Amino acid sequence: MKILEELAIDLNSKKNINQTLYITLHFLISIFIIIVFAFIWFKLFGLTPENLFSLLIVSLFFSMIFGYFLAKKSLKPIFETNEKLDTLLKETLHELNIPVSTIKANVSMLKKNELDLKKIERLNRIEKASSTLIKYYERVDRVIKQEIFDIQKEYFNIKTVIEDELKNFSQLTKLTISHDIDNLTIFADKIEFIKAFNNLIDNAIKYNFENGFVKVELKNGKLKIIDSGIGISHDKILLIFDRYFQEDKNAKGAGIGLSIVKEFCDNHKIQISIKSKINEGTIFILDFIECIVMPQEKKQLFTDINT
Repeated sequence: MKILEELAIDLNSKKNINQTLYITLHFLISIFIIIVFAFIWFKLFGLTPENLFSLLIVSLFFSMIFGYFLAKKSLKPIFETNEKLDTLLKETLHELNIPVSTIKANVSMLKKNELDLKKIERLNRIEKASSTLIKYYERVDRVIKQEIFDIQKEYFNIKTVIEDELKNFSQLTKLTISHDIDNLTIFADKIEFIKAFNNLIDNAIKYNFENGFVKVELKNGKLKIIDSGIGISHDKILLIFDRYFQEDKNAKGAGIGLSIVKEFCDNHKIQISIKSKINEGTIFILDFIECIVMPQEKKQLFTDINT
């Protein structure tokens, strides 16, 4: 996964550099053409307000034509590369779904005839890992569709989603993970919420101490992710949501997790705040007041009580 993340960053960086160079080239050539054209124009017709206006119109016309053909030719390799990557990704995702489904089906058959408890436990782990892979498949598939269609928000209970996700994390870490969650139905993009929540939990685990803890609280419409980790220095708090930012350059990952969280919160008008102390831990707080499903007057009362 880390190789894929680094490849994605490298491709994105190269694409941005190429686009910048093409735009700069177009700008410089356009300026050069306008200067040469202006020199010839004024040489032939002299400098008058009418000639100046005519020159601007003609220059703009030719600059647009030249820019269109230059951009089309220059950006063609980038468009072709993006199209190939898009096709490869869709085909890979389609093919991935088949072996994962096969694994799950065979594990289910093996469990039926297995009496050894240890073997059954191992098969359960394989089955859960396969389910996790299918979830990742569904999320990537959703992102692709989101680029084509508008994904509609939906009603869902945060408590149910969080409890399901925490079960997966509990199997992947020795840290103590606990939760105290109220029922709360919101109207939002469920897949994006899961991505944002998982990134917060993943960070809470990744930047924690060996015998630390992670606690999830959901009270009064506010979700808190509390950890006993290394904390965030005050001068870095404003930077952590920047894409590819990593305070520890040796840490795993590409530094995009918290930018995903911030994008989700911005898209759903969710207020996010952070409390952190070095070597004591961090608390991320997400306020879901704008997403809570309740009558408007009740929501206003809820807002007044909590402000």
